[in-house]
Amino acid sequence: MRDRLEDLPPHLRRACEESARRRGIELRTDAAAAPPARAPAALERPRPTVEASRPLDVRSACLARVARGHAKAVEPERACDPNLTEARWGLELYARQDAREIEWLGFHVLTLRLSDGVRLTLDWFARTRDGRFLGWDVKGHMRDDARVKLHQAAEQFEWLEVWVVQWKKQQWIQRRIHRAGHIRRVDPK
Repeated sequence: MRDRLEDLPPHLRRACEESARRRGIELRTDAAAAPPARAPAALERPRPTVEASRPLDVRSACLARVARGHAKAVEPERACDPNLTEARWGLELYARQDAREIEWLGFHVLTLRLSDGVRLTLDWFARTRDGRFLGWDVKGHMRDDARVKLHQAAEQFEWLEVWVVQWKKQQWIQRRIHRAGHIRRVDPK
């Protein structure tokens, strides 16, 4: 339901009128104004259901997200879609999968239960051809709580290699979280 201009409080009405005047938009103020025509039901975008909320092909979601770039919003359309940085890193991982370095790859498929009910969901999880399990967390910047969770995951799950990935100065910076709690930088190729 759309609000009519007459129904708005005076301060919001003035703000709307001023904004419309600056943009050259004519506002209809009569009470009998017809509501805008709705698109036919066949053209409306369906709301995602529980079954349809997870994309069947994350690679396609990554390609679409990178192609859209910073079009309208930085956040993904759905909670299960990667954001722009995660999608870019995902394309790097899919290239590794195509080169047969990675046997299996998934996005947000593994949630680790740490001590005291704390949980960590790694952005990307993979199994290599030689049987190693790798988990990547893509970060714009590292917060203290994330750092603590990643170190705790590296300590608690010896079978998992935990990596932090950041996009800085037009290159990927990868850091492996070691069991001793030290972060070592791995220079990109």
